[in-house]
Amino acid sequence: MKKTRLINISLLSLILLSSCGQKDFAKENLIKPEDFFLSEYSKYGVYYFQEDCPMCAETLPFITEYLSKVERKRDKYDLKEIYFIDAKQTPLNRFDINDRNLFLENQIGVTNYNDVLTIGYPLLYIVENIDGLNTIVDIKIGKAATTEYIKTIW
Repeated sequence: MKKTRLINISLLSLILLSSCGQKDFAKENLIKPEDFFLSEYSKYGVYYFQEDCPMCAETLPFITEYLSKVERKRDKYDLKEIYFIDAKQTPLNRFDINDRNLFLENQIGVTNYNDVLTIGYPLLYIVENIDGLNTIVDIKIGKAATTEYIKTIW
C-alpha cells in the first residue's frame, strides 16, 4: 500500500514538474473562426481541435514543441505561427461572409466556412498570403497527417 502511494505521489510530481514553465499555446493562440484569415504572417497554420478528442490530445504535444522552437527562432521557420480553434467554443453559425464562402469553394471544394468546420478534427490548415490574400494552401486531416507534417517542418 505504501509503495502504491509513493508511486502515485512520484507520478503526480513528475507530471507537475514536467508541465512547469511550458507555455499553453492552445490557450494563448486561441482565435475565433472569423479571425481565421487575419494573421499578419505570410504563412501560418490554424489547428482545429476539440479538447475531449483523444487524437487531438495526442497531436497537441507535436504542435506545442514546434511552437516552442518557432518562438525561440522565428526567422528560421517557414510556418511562423499556429493558431487554434476549439470546436466546442465556436458554434458553426458564427461565420458567414459570402466572399469567403466563394473563396473556400474555389480553394478546397466546400461551399462555406461552416463546411470547413465539419470536415472533422484534428485538422491543420496551412494558410499562405498569395497576392495579398490569405489562402488555404493545404489541409492536414487527422493525427497522422498533422504530426507527420509538423515533423517535416522542424
